[in-house]
Amino acid sequence: MCAWHTALANVWMHTGMLRVEGEKMSKSLGNFFTLKEVLDKYPADAVRLLMLQTHYRAPLDFTFAHLEGMVETVKRLKNCVKNLRWAAENAPQDGEMNERDRELGRAVDAAHEQFVAAMDDDFNTAGGLAAVFGLVTAANTYLAEAADDVATSPALRAADMLEELTDVFGVKLAEEGESLPAELVDLAREHAGFEGSSVADAAEALLAARQEARAAKNWGVADAIRDGIAALGLAVEDTATGARLRTK
Repeated sequence: MCAWHTALANVWMHTGMLRVEGEKMSKSLGNFFTLKEVLDKYPADAVRLLMLQTHYRAPLDFTFAHLEGMVETVKRLKNCVKNLRWAAENAPQDGEMNERDRELGRAVDAAHEQFVAAMDDDFNTAGGLAAVFGLVTAANTYLAEAADDVATSPALRAADMLEELTDVFGVKLAEEGESLPAELVDLAREHAGFEGSSVADAAEALLAARQEARAAKNWGVADAIRDGIAALGLAVEDTATGARLRTK
C-alpha cells in the first residue's frame, strides 16, 4: 500500500478546488485560512479525513462544522481500535469460533477488498473511507453482541486492519502509550493495601478493590476509590470484559 502514500501526496498537492462555506476562498470575503491556522486549532488527522471525504478531482467545500465532526470521527475510530484490543486482551482462551466470530472475520476481508478496489479506482478516497467506516460498524456491533465472549483472533484482526487501512491516509489509530500518573501507587496503598511500586499494578489493584467493594455493597470504599481516581484526571470505565482506566 506504500505506493498509494506517494500518489496521494502528489494528487492533493496539485488540487486547487477549495471552497469555504460554499464560497471561493478569498481575503476580501474574510474566509481565507492558512493550513497552519487550521492546524493550530484542530488535529491533523481530522483535517485529513475532511479532505479525503471528497475525491481529489471534485471541489472541496470546507466548513468548520464539518471539521468539528471529523474530530469526533477520529475519536470514534480510535475508540473502536482501543475497545477491540482491550476485549481481545481480556477475552477467555480462544476455542472454537462461532458464527458471530466468523462474521467479523468476513467483515475484515470485505473491508480490505472494498478499500483496495476503491483506491485502485482513481484514488477514490471517499470509497476507501466508506470501507473503513463499514468495518467500524461491524466491529462495534460484534463487541456489543459478544459482550464477555469475544474471541481474540477476529478482534485483533479487525483492529490491525483498521490501523493498516487508515495508515494509508496518514491517520494513526494506535495508542501511543498513555502514561498513568504515579500517584496511583499511593492511592492503591491507601485503599487497596498495595505494597508494590508499579503504576500499572497499582491501577489493577485499585480496580479490583473497587469491584470487591461494589460486590460487598460497600459504597463508601467504592466511591472513595472512584473519587481518588477522578482527582488524578482519570475515569473508571466498566465494560463487558471488566473495568479499565481512561483519561477524561
